Amino acid sequence: MKILLNWRQKVKSYKKEALESQETASSISDSEKELTLKKLSIAFANLKNAMKIFEENDPNFERSFNVNNKICAAYHCYQDLYDSKKKEAKQSRIDSFFRPKV
Repeated sequence: MKILLNWRQKVKSYKKEALESQETASSISDSEKELTLKKLSIAFANLKNAMKIFEENDPNFERSFNVNNKICAAYHCYQDLYDSKKKEAKQSRIDSFFRPKV
């Protein structure tokens, strides 16, 4: 019985997080559409929560493993975009602006 209550609390928590992120996403107008680091990070967190639900609650490990792999493969292009944006946002060291003496 405790396991069932714990599971229900987790599901409620996941649903709440998903609803909050949907509200955030729906409040963005078309002119404001941009995949920022923050928005990508929120999307990845939501996907990880979904995959965690499958992993923790599906009695068929192979099925949840396959689904999670397909999800990861499907959003790989967004992960690449996130990585490139993060690299661009990283501050350069000051010595990178100076040329070495010849």
